[in-house]
Amino acid sequence: MTDMDKKVTATVTTGGRITIPKSLRDALGWKPGFKLDISVGSAGEIVLTEVTSSPERRKAIAEAIDRILERRKQLNLDGLTIRCLIDEG
Repeated sequence: MTDMDKKVTATVTTGGRITIPKSLRDALGWKPGFKLDISVGSAGEIVLTEVTSSPERRKAIAEAIDRILERRKQLNLDGLTIRCLIDEG
């Protein structure tokens, strides 16, 4: 079982910092300097969202979207079906 599969506990320091466990950072590809947007969800949860500022990251995302759109054409799927498939993992 990896940290991705279980709940981990972090402590807020006196300086307001939280360390995200290395195994999670590695699994998510978060390197030093990686930027995250932080927000509070509707249920009060903390939400970390990747900020796609690096050219390499934007290129990787664009390529992934292109593959999805090409596959969508091949399978003749509509947007709602794709959203359902994404939500199901």
